[in-house]
Amino acid sequence: VGGLALLGASQYWQGKYPVYSQAIAGGGIAILYLSIFSAFSLYGLIDFYPAVGLLLLISCTSAALALRHDSVALAIIGMAGAFVAPFILSGFAEGTATDTLSGRDLQLIGYVIAVDLGVVALSTFRSWRWLTLLALVGSLASYGAWYAEYGDTASHLTSEGSLTIIFLIFVGATTLFHFIWRRAPEAYDFTLMVANASAYFGISYGLLWDDYREWMGGFTLLLSLFYGGIAYLALVRIKGHVHLALMSLGIALIFLTVAVPVQL
Repeated sequence: VGGLALLGASQYWQGKYPVYSQAIAGGGIAILYLSIFSAFSLYGLIDFYPAVGLLLLISCTSAALALRHDSVALAIIGMAGAFVAPFILSGFAEGTATDTLSGRDLQLIGYVIAVDLGVVALSTFRSWRWLTLLALVGSLASYGAWYAEYGDTASHLTSEGSLTIIFLIFVGATTLFHFIWRRAPEAYDFTLMVANASAYFGISYGLLWDDYREWMGGFTLLLSLFYGGIAYLALVRIKGHVHLALMSLGIALIFLTVAVPVQL
């Protein structure tokens, strides 16, 4: 009730005290996170998955308020809480390894993908680079934790497919804003593009090299063609700014160059 009251007060004072209202909204979000955490871990009032679902709802609320207040701080609060929540709850859950997560390896990945889709929605309307960076790091860390737990039993299709979905989501998160609003990207945007491509390339090689060695040149060639397609679309869509097209073309050429020695 206290957290919801602070959110209501932040909306009431938004016009008159915009900065103060953002601080109140952030406090309300923090109290709501703590309330769900306490209800689960301290008092046992709700089960694990309802707790995760409520925390995801709070994160969505934080994202909506971030757009309303035009506040990257609120977006980061919501995003950080969304990524940390399932791991904190798992650590406090009794019998988590056998009762809660065993045999449900896709649920954590599904949760991460759902949070990442929220990142795409936010990044489409606001070019908040720190939010995208935080989400990329959180997604890769969550994927690493998932693979450490379930990598031995999960299929290559599940492991690589999940990683590919995360990769494609952040391709959208780093390009859609510029495509839709026809804005010129900055150096930090290029850094995020390279980080996403490099992480996907490196992790994929680690996952697939032993069993699919003979196909890795073709895999790298597909990445080259993919970024070549992005370069073409950027050139057609953002005619006044060729920077995004040139950067995508540069990444494509690097993958094309790497594909040759890998295959040979």
